[in-house]
Amino acid sequence: MKKPIVIIAALALSFCAKAQSLEDGIKMVKYERYTKAKEILTPMATGNAAANYYLGLAELGLENTDAAGADFAKFPNDPANMAGMARVAFTKKNTTDGMRLAAAAPAWLRKKTGSH
Repeated sequence: MKKPIVIIAALALSFCAKAQSLEDGIKMVKYERYTKAKEILTPMATGNAAANYYLGLAELGLENTDAAGADFAKFPNDPANMAGMARVAFTKKNTTDGMRLAAAAPAWLRKKTGSH
């Protein structure tokens, strides 16, 4: 009888840990603990645009501009990742692309939500 209870408790704890991981990764970016943020966010970034965005920010914090650009490019139609691509362009001193991308992000969001 104890074995199923232990298994259920372990599964519940693992689900809670995963649910908190994105929040923990965001906190690590905010605290400028980029290596830890990268460790937390990397497994989630392939299927989650928000995790991907914060992973890109962590890469920028680690001065890995090319890796950040590759991360942001994985979700090119997500407004946050579009803004991230703009940051990469500005970091690389490409103001023309940066301005274009920075202007496209809010326009895409307005189009997506239907607001004017």
